[in-house]
Amino acid sequence: MAATCGVCTGCARYEHKAHGWTALMIACGDGHIECVRKLVVAGAALDARDVSGKTALMFACYNGRCGCVRELVAAGAALDARDVDGQTALMAACYNGHCDCVRELVAASVALDDCDVSGQTALMLACIGNHCVCVCELAAAGAALDERTVNGWTALMFACNRNRGACVRELVAAGAALDEHDSDGMTALMFASRDGYIERVRELVTAGAALDARNVSGMTALMCACRDGHSACVRELVAAGAALDVCATCEWTALMYACRYGCRYGPSECVRALVAAGAELDKRDGKGRTASEIAWNKVTESVIVIERARAMRAMYGCARVLLMGGRHGPGGAAACVRHVLSSVVFVVPLVAACVRRGRCVESRATCETVVFGATADVTRREDEHVEVWKQRRRRVWAACLFSDSHVLSV
Repeated sequence: MAATCGVCTGCARYEHKAHGWTALMIACGDGHIECVRKLVVAGAALDARDVSGKTALMFACYNGRCGCVRELVAAGAALDARDVDGQTALMAACYNGHCDCVRELVAASVALDDCDVSGQTALMLACIGNHCVCVCELAAAGAALDERTVNGWTALMFACNRNRGACVRELVAAGAALDEHDSDGMTALMFASRDGYIERVRELVTAGAALDARNVSGMTALMCACRDGHSACVRELVAAGAALDVCATCEWTALMYACRYGCRYGPSECVRALVAAGAELDKRDGKGRTASEIAWNKVTESVIVIERARAMRAMYGCARVLLMGGRHGPGGAAACVRHVLSSVVFVVPLVAACVRRGRCVESRATCETVVFGATADVTRREDEHVEVWKQRRRRVWAACLFSDSHVLSV
């Protein structure tokens, strides 16, 4: 006959063969410490299992019954027994956030890095459940931070994928590897960028995560953010120095992903951020298409932004060559500069033709007179000239990117 506590009738009443629960399991699950003591003294099997392979210690940890855990540990219950899914009592405590039970098990020298059938460890389950205190306890006890699941996921990837900020900070502070790749080549930064978790992106970037790591498709974190339209993440990555014009395996750049997919989720802020950072506008994919041609709707704001930027870059290039003493322009430097600075933004072919044809022999001073609207001081020092031009260039870019007008007045 199975042992009963002799104190309450609940233990015996719920004991039945359908689930394989014993009186000790029921007592531990409900937190009846006195019942647990009497059952242990009466010789109850400490490590008996129900039909799913769970022991009384697992019942106690799953329900956060720290006192019962203490009694079972003192009585010599098996700490590292596994259920049919390969989970241990420590995993049950971590997943449900019962840090007191975790401390009891850690003090009893439980195995910290055992994994279940999917390769998940107690640390990973604590991150999935967003239980930062459990993460701290495990890290302080020396749990392996970079163990992998069968799909190559680490605890940091789980934390980033589920936006567990406190867990991410604890793992980073404890020295977790930032740039591990899963079976698809994804890193923690890619997960955070793909899902738009800007704070996680910022924390990983600050910690030194690799900005240009690639997954099996050749995509970077910046491409992941652009594809899903997360403009805040795009700006953060660009400001950190992420490569703008690298290509994925399909030969698409971040700008192409932003035009094709990102703009379906809202305004073209990703495109604006990339263009403002100087992304190449005319780069072509394997089929010879530019970002404008790849755009899912050829009349979107993204296409307008790109065309404006293309025109402004052409104008800037033409005017700069003339201003710095170049010799392009069929009608003379003054006429060419006036034309460039007063052109409608969308007249790209005219500007390009102006740059390509002929050679101007007029002096640099004439160009400066037209551009700055005053008689140029030909003796002006070079550094002063460059600074003036930089100021003008900033105004040009601001007008190009944020003006609703199709005409730019410089």
